[in-house]
Amino acid sequence: MPRIILGSASQTRQAILREMGYHNFIIMKPDIDEAAIRRDKAEDLVMALAEAKADALLARLSNSPSPFQEDDDDDEDGDGGGRGGRGGRGGRGGGEDEAGEEEKRKEVVGTVVSVSDAAPDLPRGRRRRRHVSSVPCLLITADQVVMHEGVIREKPRTPAEARQFIDGYGRSPACTVGAVLVTDLRTGFRKGGVDKAEVYFHPIPPQVVEQLIQEGSVFWAAGGLLVEHPLVSPLVEAMVGTLDSVMGLPKALTSSLIDDVLSHSSSSSRSSACLPVCPKR
Repeated sequence: MPRIILGSASQTRQAILREMGYHNFIIMKPDIDEAAIRRDKAEDLVMALAEAKADALLARLSNSPSPFQEDDDDDEDGDGGGRGGRGGRGGRGGGEDEAGEEEKRKEVVGTVVSVSDAAPDLPRGRRRRRHVSSVPCLLITADQVVMHEGVIREKPRTPAEARQFIDGYGRSPACTVGAVLVTDLRTGFRKGGVDKAEVYFHPIPPQVVEQLIQEGSVFWAAGGLLVEHPLVSPLVEAMVGTLDSVMGLPKALTSSLIDDVLSHSSSSSRSSACLPVCPKR
């Protein structure tokens, strides 16, 4: 199974990735200026944002120690005993020192980190040598907007805007447009795609709208759309598409992209050495 960096602080995307069977992944926040990236079409906008997030993280990774960096044990016979199992997979040797290092590695898995924050927590060992990993390392970035009555909606910025967004969904359907981009950190090869879904709502009571605004979670969701919220889910009349797509990480698309990237990278890596991370080009 590939090692994964999820370039998103979204808890729903993290939960969906775990549902897909990926549990030991690192989370990095891209921290880009999304407002500076504009496109006329929703499909172009979300893909441009997913690419910008990947580029920002690749730049940081290329100038910092890899969060997946492997350590050699500095024993005299150089048998590589320090490269024990990771992520639940068995390995060779290592003993108590390796077990302690494994626990330190786990501290940065499944938490929101930047490379500069994570690096000091990684095991230093007696002497560190950088390896070219034979295990695929993938970066997943994503973005989503909501289309409503022909208008692109991103995260609401004010209570008034959130109120306008949510109230409107009771009149006409909301269409989610989401992009996923998968990048192989060893080769730099990337592939992305776009998935859409439609949600039809019953009229949304004003008190529900106000409670959602008071809770504040709508300000972190594209279009203020929270179909999984217990106040909102009973008001969903119909859905065209999958719930995971509406929530920001379509499983089928993501799985397909991962398979395609791994297949491409597997064939291309047979004749060329791979880097631990892809440098900014």
